[in-house]
Amino acid sequence: MKRNQEIAVTDEMISGYDPEKPGNQTVTVTYVGHTVTFDVTVKEKYKKPIYTVEDLYNVRKDLMGSYILMNDIDLTDATAEGGAWDFYGNGWNPIGSGDLYSNGAFSGEFDGNNHKIIGMRIDVTNTSARSRRGNLFGVVC
Repeated sequence: MKRNQEIAVTDEMISGYDPEKPGNQTVTVTYVGHTVTFDVTVKEKYKKPIYTVEDLYNVRKDLMGSYILMNDIDLTDATAEGGAWDFYGNGWNPIGSGDLYSNGAFSGEFDGNNHKIIGMRIDVTNTSARSRRGNLFGVVC
């Protein structure tokens, strides 16, 4: 192995590292019989804050993102028939339900942060909405 040689490091070569655990960690990398150990600081994963109905709705634009609810959100008026977030008379359009902004399932992280989302109306009784799920997220994987 040449000094300063670039190599692709795989998970099998690394030990002592947990990306989900913030703080100081000692990482060991082993490659072709050589072992190197070094200290790293893992920072907490960034979570995009959600304050408003619009912030919540925009989660559908990044279905793999990480989000945190910063306050309670009341959707009573917003998803009422004719409300600002009433999707074709059906109320809330579930995130990841194959709408204009997304065509896949939500596979990100959503931290409720001890807050509530209340008053959400979803009407799945009519034909156009029947295949949609009756919750915040249409499909989660």
